[in-house]
Amino acid sequence: MRKRFEQQLSVEIIPIPSVKIPAYKRDELPPTLLALQFIFMDQELNQEVFSLIEKAILSEKKNTGCTGMDLWHILVLGAVRMTLDIN
Repeated sequence: MRKRFEQQLSVEIIPIPSVKIPAYKRDELPPTLLALQFIFMDQELNQEVFSLIEKAILSEKKNTGCTGMDLWHILVLGAVRMTLDIN
């Protein structure tokens, strides 16, 4: 059973909408992080993306057992992995 993302913030965590990402770097990562931040903040897009991820990952799974990683963590790690072409 996986959740979309953890809603409760603790003291040392910076909220995703307030993270400052440098836009003018020669690396491929800042545009990807800005896109992920936009997905997180836009409610309609957020719903669409997470419904697609839930359909792909949770379609034949039971709602029992350990929670595992949040769907947000899976999305971020997968996007960064594909952007940087790492394995």
